[in-house]
Amino acid sequence: MLEIDGVSKKFGDFYAVEHVHLQLEKGVYGLLGANGAGKTTLMRMICTLLNPTEGEIRYEGAPVLKAGEGYRKVLGYLPQDFGYYPQFSAEEYLLYIAALKGMKGNYAKARTRELLQLVSLEKAGKKKVKNFSGGMKRRLGIAQAVLNDPEILVLDEPTAGLDPKERIRFRNLISEMAEERIVLLSTHIVSDVENIANKILIMKNGKIQTAGGVERLTGELEGMVWKCLMTHEEAAYAEEHYTVCNRKKEEGGIMLTLISKEKPAVNAKVVMPSLEDVYMYYFGEEAEEE
Repeated sequence: MLEIDGVSKKFGDFYAVEHVHLQLEKGVYGLLGANGAGKTTLMRMICTLLNPTEGEIRYEGAPVLKAGEGYRKVLGYLPQDFGYYPQFSAEEYLLYIAALKGMKGNYAKARTRELLQLVSLEKAGKKKVKNFSGGMKRRLGIAQAVLNDPEILVLDEPTAGLDPKERIRFRNLISEMAEERIVLLSTHIVSDVENIANKILIMKNGKIQTAGGVERLTGELEGMVWKCLMTHEEAAYAEEHYTVCNRKKEEGGIMLTLISKEKPAVNAKVVMPSLEDVYMYYFGEEAEEE
């Protein structure tokens, strides 16, 4: 179990992360929030790259900062921008990372071959990383993160810049890897976590606002998500006064999906909330800016 006990991180007077309490066991956890929510800061503290200002992080009951190298041996990390040497081939890069992790020669070679196959790069193993597409680089990043078969896998915005096909492939890969480890995946893209996360953590302004499975989170908005056909003038008014999740031009007007505790229009019909609606409920304008 990974315990995050009252963890905060301050930069001057600003709380990037404020009093976060979490208990993570085996499975996939989706850390969902707009850019600037504090996700990366929290992940960097979990990976011991930043020290908390307050609180403590423990793994199997032991403080991770005191565990040092012992903790890092069970940790895999894919930062949003991971470094690589462009002149290295994929195989050379993984063998280099394996050497840094202290892995023995024969095991490192076998593990490299295994992982290149797992992330569908076996045919590109001899090619230089500088010639890889964005999706290929992210898959190589996953491979280096799990080289040491970690018990905790931390992935920061892992699908950033990927096309839809690569994003689906990436999600399937993460789901396959999550059976025997804790996977914490941060993103601001709802679809990245909707179908693979056992639990979703909504983070805003450095705090965990709510947490749970998709059904529990969407249940928070039951009876608050509406669809209604409006004129252009009515739609303009609604967009100023409600959180609008979707806007679609149709014959006869504008079909809006919006969030309101009260019925927003005579012809409005309540609909089942989606995880995207939950995201809009918590982030609203920040989501629109992204």
